[in-house]
Amino acid sequence: GGTPLGMLADSLVNVTQALNSYSLLDLFLGKVPGSMGEVSALLILVGGAYLFARRSADFRPCVSMIGSFAIISLVVSFVAANSTVFTAIKPFEVLAYEILSGGLLFGAVFMITDPVTSPTTKIGRIIYGVTVGSLTALIRYAGAYPEGVAFSILIVNMFVPTIDHLMAGKPRGVNWKQVLGLGL
Repeated sequence: GGTPLGMLADSLVNVTQALNSYSLLDLFLGKVPGSMGEVSALLILVGGAYLFARRSADFRPCVSMIGSFAIISLVVSFVAANSTVFTAIKPFEVLAYEILSGGLLFGAVFMITDPVTSPTTKIGRIIYGVTVGSLTALIRYAGAYPEGVAFSILIVNMFVPTIDHLMAGKPRGVNWKQVLGLGL
């Protein structure tokens, strides 16, 4: 079946109903409907810890993707909580629900860390993760589709050669031309 994130497809108004249907502990342990492998946040984090400990995957795109998504989600939740329509919203519960339901963790741990499609420099991987996380939030909050992780990874993968080109020769720092190029 669809993930519990589908309950938020219409708007954030449904978050109270969604949290009553599935607790955050159920979401963390994977006692919810969804695709095999993407519903148990605990097992995804264990798998990610194994990959990061073995240095098979880089943690930078993963952390920057989740971090940028979390910042945007908190901003949207705080703005919604201060409006007259969404008064019952608790921003940190919305953030936890958004991260634990759907494919955000699966995409952050197993899809975005693919060494073939990610940028080669460390700063490029951070930029890649921030861009994917921001685009995922944009698709979830402004689009008609409740998920958006796979779409955002595919879209940003088109720009990986550009990120690599702009970061060439600068494994640790950036100059103003590179920042301007990435901003554009």
